[in-house]
Amino acid sequence: MTNLIKASLFALCLAGCSIPAFAQISDKAIQKTEEIVTNKFPGTRFFDFQYEQFLPTDYTAKLYDEEMEKGTFSQKRFKTTLNVPFYRTKDNSFVILGTGLYKYESFTFDNVERFPTTYPPLYHSDKEDFHYFATTLRFVYLSKLFSKNVMYNANIIADGSQKGYERINATMMVAFVLKRDKTTTITAGLNGNTTPTAIFPVLPVFTLEHQFSGSPWSIDVAFPKFGYARRELLKDGRLSLGLNYEGELFFTYPDQPGFMSEYHYNRNEIKVGGMYEYCFAKNFILTAKLGTAFTFWGQMKKINSTNKMITTTQDVNGYFNIGFSYNLLRK
Repeated sequence: MTNLIKASLFALCLAGCSIPAFAQISDKAIQKTEEIVTNKFPGTRFFDFQYEQFLPTDYTAKLYDEEMEKGTFSQKRFKTTLNVPFYRTKDNSFVILGTGLYKYESFTFDNVERFPTTYPPLYHSDKEDFHYFATTLRFVYLSKLFSKNVMYNANIIADGSQKGYERINATMMVAFVLKRDKTTTITAGLNGNTTPTAIFPVLPVFTLEHQFSGSPWSIDVAFPKFGYARRELLKDGRLSLGLNYEGELFFTYPDQPGFMSEYHYNRNEIKVGGMYEYCFAKNFILTAKLGTAFTFWGQMKKINSTNKMITTTQDVNGYFNIGFSYNLLRK
């Protein structure tokens, strides 16, 4: 995927969804300098499926800063994404695309110890399941400004659960290609987010790709999404070592005294480890990830509110991820 396209991933990432940005588009100048490995392993695929399993971890939960409970939980996550182009001009300078995401989260609790609180506590069963949906309409325009290639990107995002849509928000981004040659590509820009719960309504975005001379290794950085050292491994494989950020969320419906009927829960994760991708049959890609997950915090809030009601923390734990995707556009 070109760095312009990669940069547009941030708009959705910052909205709290881990949805790939959109299908590959590029003008002729960009297309000529794309790496072969990028064509094999695009950051955005027509269809993507992932299963993720986390090792058990200890956690604590606070209600309005009062300790509410502690215990251990294990977690698994299933996620599938579909990216569909609806319209594009002949020169690919303007594109409209749609993205759909379904995510299933499952938590199994053990050794739960509850504490008395001033407010009515939140009770849960030994196993809790959550369903999350998001649909996004994307508008992408490629142009030139100040003699630089520039991309404008706008996303309208509607998300919810099995009970229906809960909210609509939007992101806007502009990104410039500052440098592009045979070994190095640098882009920079700004991303704006209309979500009331966003930590940073406006955030800088930056990407760097650099192939080291005489070495099979390259670096691939996309702030604030990921940073990897990459190399081709075997004929149709690629190894990546580094870290990536994910903002995960879902909606929950307590239906208990002291609580409203609808809330959202979001959690920030940084994952450190390795990823191996293998391309076969031209358009199919298998992915395996293994590493350690660092979770800063989790917060349960009223929908579109910045006031946290429940805050959770957890220990560092390991994870593995198995994925399968189909790249519709590879030639």
